[in-house]
Parts: sequence; structure tokens; C-alpha cells
Amino acid sequence: MDRPRVRSYLMVVAPERFWIMGERGSELLLADPDGWVQALIELLDGKNSRGSIHRTLLGRWPGLTEADVAGTIAVLDAAGFVDDADTWVYFRPPRRRRYELASWRELAHVAMSG
Repeated sequence: MDRPRVRSYLMVVAPERFWIMGERGSELLLADPDGWVQALIELLDGKNSRGSIHRTLLGRWPGLTEADVAGTIAVLDAAGFVDDADTWVYFRPPRRRRYELASWRELAHVAMSG
């Protein structure tokens, strides 16, 4: 998969980590103290190649390796969040929603209230 595309998702962002939920019930809680994983997900639009994604991220995170990027894409793919853009060229683009929270306590409150 040269041009990965993330499927529709809902992302809840809190300090140093985020929770991503997919359209088919997939969920991941990811630590992201530097913020590069969120930036990676935003670049998974089906237009960028893996090499292009890595080069773009290197601008902000110079120590990031191609293995870091490939490994994270593999985790997202295994959890059902990534498609090959060439396969899905005729389908509607994915929906993306993002919510910012001040703390995980706020996330717990949101989850408990419904």
C-alpha cells in the first residue's frame, strides 16, 4: 500500500495521547507525547505516499525514522483504520471528526454522560 488512506474516524485528543474510534467499531488509545502520530493520521489522506509522509513529518520531528512511520501505519492498518487509496478511489471520502479535551478526567465525564 503506497498511498495509505485512513477510514472515517472520531478522534478524542487529550494531553499526550488520543483515542481514535473507527466506523466499524475499532478503537485505539495511543500515546503521543510529541504529537507526530496525530500529524501522521492527518497525512493519511490517500494523496501522500509513505515516503512523502515521512519527509513531511521530518520537518517537525527530525529524529523520526521511516520504520517509526511504517510501524505506526501497520498498527493502524491491523486495527482496521487504513485502506489503500488506489482500491477506494471511487468511494466517498472518509469523514473525520476531532475533539480536543483538556484532560482525561474530561474524557471520563464525556463517556459517562453518554
